[in-house]
Order: sequence, then structure tokens, then C-alpha cells
Amino acid sequence: MLMSCEENKPVIKIDINLVDQKVRAGAIFYHEECARCHGDHGQGNKKKKYPKMKTGLTLDEFNYALDFPEGVMPEFDDLEDSLTRQIHQYVKTLEPNR
Repeated sequence: MLMSCEENKPVIKIDINLVDQKVRAGAIFYHEECARCHGDHGQGNKKKKYPKMKTGLTLDEFNYALDFPEGVMPEFDDLEDSLTRQIHQYVKTLEPNR
């Protein structure tokens, strides 16, 4: 089971059928890899100093953040371009830090 960085709570499952097919792979990746720390809605975790998702980044800025992460975030520099675009598009649908 995927665990959240927030007090080892299970990551909330999304209904993948409600996600636009064009960003579905990005949504799955986000909820498997990113939501643990950035939260299911990109809200982050102030207590553990995990930042909100920066949902207003351009694709180039987003790629840079994946290739050269700050803090404890792991690198994701080996993702396929099509997956990176889908993750970026999905992240733009999240609420925080627009």
C-alpha cells in the first residue's frame, strides 16, 4: 500500500476513470510517486517541510525541477517525455500555489 509522508497515512486513491485520458498516466504517476510528500491535492506538508506543488510552472520549469530537485526530493531525470508532459498537465489541475 502506498503511504503518505503525512503520518504514514495511506495515499488516497483516485478514481482514474474520472481523470481525462490525456493525462491519465501522469495522474497515476503523481499519486504513486509524488502525493506521498506533496499531498493528494498538491497541498504539501508544512509540519514535515514538504512543499506545495508549484502548479503554475511551465513545462521547461517542471522538467528542471524533476532533473534538479531541491531538498529530499528524488531525481526523476529518466522519465519519458510523454509521461513528463502528462504529469505536468495533471499537476496543473491541482489547487495549491498557482
